[in-house]
Amino acid sequence: MSLDRLITACVRPLALRRLRVLVTSEVGPKAAASVLSSTRRLERARENELPQEQTVGARVMVRLAALTNAAFDALLEHGFAEPHARRLTVAVAWQVYRVLARPTWWISRLLARDRIRRVHYTMCMLVRFPYAAPGYRMTLLPPSDTEAGFDVHRCPVADYFRSRGRLDLCAQAFCDLDYALARQWGVQLVRPRTLSRGFALCDFRFRPPAGEAGSVPGFSTPTAGK
Repeated sequence: MSLDRLITACVRPLALRRLRVLVTSEVGPKAAASVLSSTRRLERARENELPQEQTVGARVMVRLAALTNAAFDALLEHGFAEPHARRLTVAVAWQVYRVLARPTWWISRLLARDRIRRVHYTMCMLVRFPYAAPGYRMTLLPPSDTEAGFDVHRCPVADYFRSRGRLDLCAQAFCDLDYALARQWGVQLVRPRTLSRGFALCDFRFRPPAGEAGSVPGFSTPTAGK
């Protein structure tokens, strides 16, 4: 088994477990089992269509994008309205994202106490994996006391969803989760442009939060909702 397959195999149960819990809470365990079965079927059926990215990290991220897309389509197959299916898919993606983001954030505390510096050190680790070149094309900016940032010029996840005609799902289930993650880190994300919304780059800027804690503008923590 290739390394990207192995890593994805370790992450997949986390996503499917969350999907099962959410669907079970709404329509019962039998329907949830059917949704999970359809998700796995769609994911396997489309595996040969995945692009051959040059780095392990990029291949892992594309596989997770494909799993996200399969879960969304499985929900649609089983009668969930598109807005509802989208909210459930985003909630599943958030569960995976926040868990995967923890280790580097914890490690950053050994390198700095200031949260802006911690964001910079976190990104220094993430550009080695999974966001390594040439799969990703990113430019880290020198941090200041009030801002850490980077620009993304090429994102294989955005490319994957673009090829599927699902950039809107990419924006909601991947890009917009960065706002919730920034809030958990205690910083404010300012990002006027993203590849998924048709711009030439994603311009991430992390700054101290404006106002009181918890008032960071942007994306709220994803839940299944109604």
